[in-house]
Amino acid sequence: QKKISKNLLVALLFRLFMHLFFFLILSTFCLNNCYAAYPFPSKPHKISYTKKAANFFTEIVNASVPAVVFIQVKLTPSSSWISSLWGKNEEIAYIGSGFLITEDGYIITNEHIIQGADIITVTLSNQLQFDGVLIGADPISDIALIKIEAEGLPFLALADSDSIELGEWVAAIGSPFGLQSTVTFGIISSLKKDKFQEPDTLQVNLSINPGNSGGPLLNLDGDVIGVNRSTWRYKEGFYTGLSFAIPSNVAKDAIEKLLDQELR
Repeated sequence: QKKISKNLLVALLFRLFMHLFFFLILSTFCLNNCYAAYPFPSKPHKISYTKKAANFFTEIVNASVPAVVFIQVKLTPSSSWISSLWGKNEEIAYIGSGFLITEDGYIITNEHIIQGADIITVTLSNQLQFDGVLIGADPISDIALIKIEAEGLPFLALADSDSIELGEWVAAIGSPFGLQSTVTFGIISSLKKDKFQEPDTLQVNLSINPGNSGGPLLNLDGDVIGVNRSTWRYKEGFYTGLSFAIPSNVAKDAIEKLLDQELR
């Protein structure tokens, strides 16, 4: 009888051990599957399309800003007694923008910025200043070419403006009101010529303020498709959303002519 009781006790203990063992196995399996099916709530770390687009624009701007310059122009007063009599002997100053097209210091800007200039001061994005020399200017296209004495400078490439499409994203970089390296984004809003536009002009919906003129209008490849020129204002100080730029192909033709004249 004692032997039977002992055997029975061993059997019960063995059975209890097996129950515990299978319980642990099942518990582990269930817990793993429950966590897999119902994970703790968490926000996945991913970059949205909007963020990717913003980063793309940032790359374009950061690569282009070093090639954009701030231009200050001074017109010295006339020494004639007539000018003195009428009080027109005060120094006149203008500001504008431009951009390097070669590593040895050739710069494109607007003709109306440097017209009649006696002193041209060019400030790079790193605040280094140079005296600018006027190579030539074309009042018809409103394109001017100036030169600074420097080497190894960053520069921008001129794209084919004939390939521009309506609605294409563009960026303007310049120094509106003297605020260097200011960036605005917009689109090509019209490829047609209407009563507001002059021939050979791109219409964009970004802001071009005084000081922006002469700066680059960039496409999404970071190349220049236009030279910023002006904004249409219905009334003084009233921005209409209509801004204009000179197509890069027009600028190319003007620059080639000016360089040919320099070599003659």
